[in-house]
Amino acid sequence: MRKGILAVLFASLSVFVIPLAAAPGLSIEARGGAGITLGTSSDPNSTGSADLAAGGGLVLDYYAFSFGSFSLGLSVGAEYAMLNFHGVTSNYLASLVVPPGVTIPPGITQTSDTTYNYILIPVAIVGHFQLPAGTGLTLRAGGFAGYFLGGQSKESYNSLGQLYGFTNGTSTLDTGNTAQWEYGLHLSGGPDFKLGSRFTFSPSLEFNMGLSNAIVPVPLYNPWNVTFWSLVCNVGFKYDLL
Repeated sequence: MRKGILAVLFASLSVFVIPLAAAPGLSIEARGGAGITLGTSSDPNSTGSADLAAGGGLVLDYYAFSFGSFSLGLSVGAEYAMLNFHGVTSNYLASLVVPPGVTIPPGITQTSDTTYNYILIPVAIVGHFQLPAGTGLTLRAGGFAGYFLGGQSKESYNSLGQLYGFTNGTSTLDTGNTAQWEYGLHLSGGPDFKLGSRFTFSPSLEFNMGLSNAIVPVPLYNPWNVTFWSLVCNVGFKYDLL
């Protein structure tokens, strides 16, 4: 199922490329890299630390306007993203709403290492500055939609948590506990170095900031809002179709 979704997304990108192949100012970039990811949570008992983000894919830039050495256009892409998170929740379930007479003891700590897999579809305004000696600068600003493919979470508990029956283990992430779609801001940019008449080496920084709740909140259990962001250093190669 996941492979089928990935194939459809990249086929859709190819369909977009074909009708524009005869248009001026059109380039396609293959890029990939790694960096860091973090998240925010409305749960006051949750904290986290930076972890690995990685991925890659294709980006199509279509420049419709030129003003001297500056070109402006539209960018669209299809990228795979793997986001890892390390989180610690103190007083685990202390805020759980429970029936009268039932209490959750304070002092239980949950530590989790979670991996989320997404297909990201960034859409942005792209600008390119042509600089001397075959160099340039490309900047993109817009938004992204992220389609959740699946993931897993490895959880462990301190001794008090185990005493009350919480066991260490791994659980599966799916659309029952994770939102199918995520939305946010997308920014990327970096220098360009010509390798020939059509090929360009394009390292870049890519920042994706999630704005929508990435989890499926469950009243009485996890009524929280969780968002993700990632900063990735990419290595890319562009090919000018025209």
